[in-house]
Amino acid sequence: MRYSNSTKMFYPDGYEAPSDAVSVSSDDVKRAFSRRPDQVLDLVNGGIVIRDLPVDLRAAKVSEINRAFSDAICEGFTTNGWLMQCDIGDVQRLKSAYDLAILANETALPVVVDYHNAVHSDVALSTVLSMIVALGAHYQSLYQHRAALRAQVMALPDTVAQAVLDEIVW
Repeated sequence: MRYSNSTKMFYPDGYEAPSDAVSVSSDDVKRAFSRRPDQVLDLVNGGIVIRDLPVDLRAAKVSEINRAFSDAICEGFTTNGWLMQCDIGDVQRLKSAYDLAILANETALPVVVDYHNAVHSDVALSTVLSMIVALGAHYQSLYQHRAALRAQVMALPDTVAQAVLDEIVW
């Protein structure tokens, strides 16, 4: 915005700004656009003040728990002597391949690819089924652990102290 000789302000295209508009410096505008998502803008004495939002300690702890869950999933799980990817999608894909092999009256899966992209050929369906059960149980145990920790955090009052949250660990 720029000022005219009067008390009115005008936009660069010449249109008059509303009477309650406030002029700010270009430095304030640059700072406003470089703020973090956890910050808000306040207009104080004609300038922009960037203020941190209050930290929701419980939400931060839930995010920490979710990251730990994702990290545990990314580590994979060993079954049948092979380290396998164990996200629920990986388990479902293996189960789908198993189901298709059953429908086709096969006795083995022609290919099973492990965590390190090693190819295992002609894996007996009984072995594949035991892998599916083990991978599913592992995923479910991690999922239940995450759910229990999140419930523990959310049962705490909004005003919980950080020290109390620090006692809740993955």
